[in-house]
Amino acid sequence: MNGELYLGIDIGTSSSKGVLMDRCGKVVRSAQISHVTANPRPGWYEHDAEEIWYGECVRLCRELCTVGDIGDRVAAMAVSGIGPCVVPVGSDGRALRSAILYGIDSRAGKQINELTDWCARQGIPAAFDSQSVLPKILWLCENEPEVWEQTRWIAGCGGYITFRLCGKMVVDRYEAGCYAPARWLGSAEAWDTTLLNELGSDVVSRLAGVDVVPSTTVVGYLTHDAAADTGLSEGMPVVAPTIDAAAEATSAGVTHPGDVMVMYGSTGFFIALSSDASSGRSEKPDRAAEHQWRSEFLEPGQFSLAGGTNTLGTYVTWLMDMLRIESFEKLAELAESSVPGANGVLALPYLAGERTPLFDPELTAGFLGCRSTTSRADILRAGLEGLAYGVRNALESMEIGDDATLYAVGGGTRNHVLLQTVSDVTGLEQHVPKQTIGASLGNAMRAAVGVGRFGDLSQISAQLEYADTIRPRSQYEVIHNTRFGLYRDLTRATQEISHRLR
Repeated sequence: MNGELYLGIDIGTSSSKGVLMDRCGKVVRSAQISHVTANPRPGWYEHDAEEIWYGECVRLCRELCTVGDIGDRVAAMAVSGIGPCVVPVGSDGRALRSAILYGIDSRAGKQINELTDWCARQGIPAAFDSQSVLPKILWLCENEPEVWEQTRWIAGCGGYITFRLCGKMVVDRYEAGCYAPARWLGSAEAWDTTLLNELGSDVVSRLAGVDVVPSTTVVGYLTHDAAADTGLSEGMPVVAPTIDAAAEATSAGVTHPGDVMVMYGSTGFFIALSSDASSGRSEKPDRAAEHQWRSEFLEPGQFSLAGGTNTLGTYVTWLMDMLRIESFEKLAELAESSVPGANGVLALPYLAGERTPLFDPELTAGFLGCRSTTSRADILRAGLEGLAYGVRNALESMEIGDDATLYAVGGGTRNHVLLQTVSDVTGLEQHVPKQTIGASLGNAMRAAVGVGRFGDLSQISAQLEYADTIRPRSQYEVIHNTRFGLYRDLTRATQEISHRLR
């Protein structure tokens, strides 16, 4: 094996991507496969772990690596996926049901409330929401006992694929933070087995065999069967999995304290890095901790605070469908024919409820301020501004300062009107990487660090280039400050009505 190339695979909400990177950090080849997220009931979102997760990983490996014996030149690989997700895995290593997805899946409301009450009675500082793993594990136990009885492990997206590749069931320290309070920030122990045993339902036995590992270390080697599936070399090093957002942040150069990733995907997601853990078992959750997720990040001494919105790209797609807009070029043209402030129209973009900082799965979308003179352009402009107000609401709750460095990533960075609107609304610059492949590139970077090609992620990210910097336009500061206040007032005023409508 010459070891000239590094392979990264990422499984997203609506597509999977793969990339090959050379020894200098340059992209050699990339590929993408689209898929559909199942929505079997309102509030339920699922993926077929075998067909979409592992199956598309295999297809991407073959598309990228089976031409010209490239498979023999891959030195290491790493994967990431949407998360945190929950898939029960049987003793044969196969998924027992469709995977339950991350925060957009709101089925475990009852378990969230019960766990919150239980932790309060026990004096355990914990804030649960649809992004938390434990409520979904308990939902599975309570609602599908026949599946639970057959469950040997609980896995996430990257963890399931990594297990299929190298036979090691692991979760990296970043994703493990979503299992709190089963996993405490910075703990030397993988799991708090005492707490899990107190919780009952024999959860501990399903997690005990899942190792918590650093995010840039080799966890195993490609098995004979996985080599046959993928066309790669048996024995090739496999680096730890992680959640897609963390890998995406890495691909944009988010490697230092004060760096903030704004991910424009199907949903919005934000990661702010620091060198301070800030929260632990002995402390009560502060205002920020109640609304975001603290975790160890990808390298030693790094910590992160994350938040997310339930809709972003999905809302843009919905707007384009409703308004019969065929392309981002047409979207930009139509939006620019209105004005900042959308001629008095204000939008709430809650097509699937909201996460940070509201955590209300029953919020609904709508428009206020429409008149007989309101145009398609005003509706579109108001919708994009509604998304931007949601981003600002999340970032403010995360206490992101004026000195933060924002990096914009994801497919939504092609929507330049939305990027400009977010900068106008937040008052913050955004740096847009020249290479927009995203999380799969971040995984290739982690693979290279894992086998020692680079000393750490900042060393390789220093070679990244940026295509654009989006700067806020000060002339719109007053109008957006005013409308942001109205946006929050309208959300509060319609919250109960949304619940009654649902």
